[in-house]
Amino acid sequence: MADMSRLQSGRNRKAIEDILAELIAGTASETKTRVFLQSLGLTEATANALILDASDGTVDTDLSGEDKSEPVARGIEKKKITRHNRPGDHPGGGASPARVGQQVTHDGGKYTAEPVDGDDSFPPAVASYSAGDGYIFYKGRNGSEGVVAGSPEELSKWMTDVSAEVSSRAVAEYERWTESKGGSEYIARASDAAGKAASMFGVQRPEVTFGVLGESSAGGDHGDKITIYNAHRNDPSEFAFKTSVTKGEQIAAHEVMHAVFSGNSERGSRMMKRLSNAKKKISPYQTIGSDFEGLMDLGAAYVTAPNELRQYSPELFQIAEDWKNETNGS
Repeated sequence: MADMSRLQSGRNRKAIEDILAELIAGTASETKTRVFLQSLGLTEATANALILDASDGTVDTDLSGEDKSEPVARGIEKKKITRHNRPGDHPGGGASPARVGQQVTHDGGKYTAEPVDGDDSFPPAVASYSAGDGYIFYKGRNGSEGVVAGSPEELSKWMTDVSAEVSSRAVAEYERWTESKGGSEYIARASDAAGKAASMFGVQRPEVTFGVLGESSAGGDHGDKITIYNAHRNDPSEFAFKTSVTKGEQIAAHEVMHAVFSGNSERGSRMMKRLSNAKKKISPYQTIGSDFEGLMDLGAAYVTAPNELRQYSPELFQIAEDWKNETNGS
């Protein structure tokens, strides 16, 4: 506690007491409790010890004292706890560990904070989650990784829903696509879509890997590398207008657009606001998911089916074109 002010250590102690009280009351699961305790800076061993202590309905551990061997609420790996290491805060001083679109660096990886209902981050798509540096990270069932953003209430519900999904469904394994799986022409089209998206929006083309994942529709994940699943299938895209674009092409361009957004999240957020006010929706991702994922689909539609997009909605076409022009500095 020597690294923290008296006020800060008191707040952290109160946060620990509150989450343990929720565990005792049955309103928080052990998984949720462990994640929140670790996000406050406790080691896994300390978090587990407190959970065990609370199992009899009371907490006997003295949280007000100073344990020289392992201070309560100490920063992970002895890092000083700062304001944004507390659940419910982010560096901007708002009400969530991260804002949608915020850039997060953790263990050498870089992430763009996603909403809790994104195509990779919504509960049925998530295999596990953990806390680190005050953020909530997830691993997807398709191999994706990311960080989620939202209010404390949204994150709490998200963790509860993920825990329920994980306990009820096995995580599917994928295998690398090979020519023996068929669909080489559709793989080529998806690869071209990824390259075109990167070229048009002025970002470096990421490495793209293709995989096979059961009988599900095409999907993907993004990061330093992109993995696209089931792009070898001739599934139609899910844009709100008719087009010959396959879903593999749509997803490939969609995932590249995440890199475009990450390059300038402020610009992307402005485009997302324009999209939310537009008269038409671009796809089911936007309709049942979020404008964040809708913006990625708008970029994908602009790349793969510009004429059909313009005919469907000149307004949406203009948003995408402005995004491209601003990204390229014109």
